[in-house]
Amino acid sequence: MDPQPLDLLIRNAGHVVTMIGPDVPGGWVGCRAGVVQAVGPAGSEPAATEVVDARGAIVTPGLVNAHHHLFQNLTRAHADSSACTLGPWLEMLRPVWALLDRETAYLSAWIGLADLALAGCTTTGDNLYLHPAPGLVEETLRAAAEVGLRLDPTRGYIDRQRLDVRGAEDADAVLEASRTLLEEWHDPAPGSRCRVSLGPTALPATRTELLPELAALAAEHDARLSLHLFEEAGENDRAREVHGRGAVELLVDSGWADRAWIAHGNHVDAADAAALAAAGIGLAHCPSSNLLLGGPAARLDLLDDAGVAVGLGTDGAASAGTSQLWLEARTALLLQRQHRGADAFGARRALELATTGAAACLGRAGEVGGLAPGMQADLVVWETSGPAYAGAVTDPVETWLRCGPPRARHTIVGGRAVVRDGALVADGLDEHLDLHRKHAVAWQSR
Repeated sequence: MDPQPLDLLIRNAGHVVTMIGPDVPGGWVGCRAGVVQAVGPAGSEPAATEVVDARGAIVTPGLVNAHHHLFQNLTRAHADSSACTLGPWLEMLRPVWALLDRETAYLSAWIGLADLALAGCTTTGDNLYLHPAPGLVEETLRAAAEVGLRLDPTRGYIDRQRLDVRGAEDADAVLEASRTLLEEWHDPAPGSRCRVSLGPTALPATRTELLPELAALAAEHDARLSLHLFEEAGENDRAREVHGRGAVELLVDSGWADRAWIAHGNHVDAADAAALAAAGIGLAHCPSSNLLLGGPAARLDLLDDAGVAVGLGTDGAASAGTSQLWLEARTALLLQRQHRGADAFGARRALELATTGAAACLGRAGEVGGLAPGMQADLVVWETSGPAYAGAVTDPVETWLRCGPPRARHTIVGGRAVVRDGALVADGLDEHLDLHRKHAVAWQSR
């Protein structure tokens, strides 16, 4: 160990779950310059400038969210759409979302990121695919800088030639805005706070020739690609009708292999799963959203058997209601046990989806989602005291998943607290909530 004091030491943990190597009961995590320096057992703690006592708590890597739509929290629990399936739900809410402007993009992102931080998330994707005004993604990044999370935005789009709705764009505008965002914000370096991805909201929302152009742009900037896929039945047939080949074949032919992940995949079959795995395309599993919209959830058994990289996503709060990766992990476990049996899927695998699996989707494998030397100092100290946890003494990961909802005592990103003692560190939560509510009421009153 370097004799110089560390910047931060998390010590006296009830249990450190690294997700990379062995767990460390009673252990500690030491950090310097935003990076984990060491993880060790009690009694071997190094000196540090700041010491956080994690007594009685479970320490895990910061959770990673592979798919979100931050702007949608302005229509959370929208009454008229609450019993809709996906198609009618989109038709009902898309005109409301078309009211998005720079102020509401910033406010919804600020509140959504605060919500995630309080729930132990340290890195999140965000797919913003409607652009009724310029500069919307930039406003979400401004919010991320204030709240303190890593934000990896997907600069999505709807091609006006394919679907003429407010917020849709012409191909030239898509390419110009995508290039500008990459040049001004994308940082592929380890530990970056922003990685930009590109892609249409879904295959029916794009002309074929845009897909390879976006892939070339992403390759030029060492960026990634993403879209919604297999969220509805029959997408391969529609891809053949419109684009001349099946969905995954189209992505591969367009240069998306080994650089992409898809969201949902709840209608993936064994052949699709094999094709995704062969192409190195990951999948963000969003069970709550899909189930609340009356659809099936992704078949993790098929995806696991094929070797697809799978991470968890909360999806937008308009469909999922919450932005709790803990709930997504628990729901994923319940679904797999219902379909495959009690011994088929454990709590540690569920936590893996919310950490290393989601990190792989975002292209951040080995960087976030784990606690090991050289990885980013993104971690959560989970409160596990009180009646809800009484009697849970044998398996900390099962305790985290079964006995919650857990509360983040501290959420730390890059060695800095964004949540301390259960409270958001960034100033202005109440003021942002007041403004957010005014806009939500105005939107939903139209």
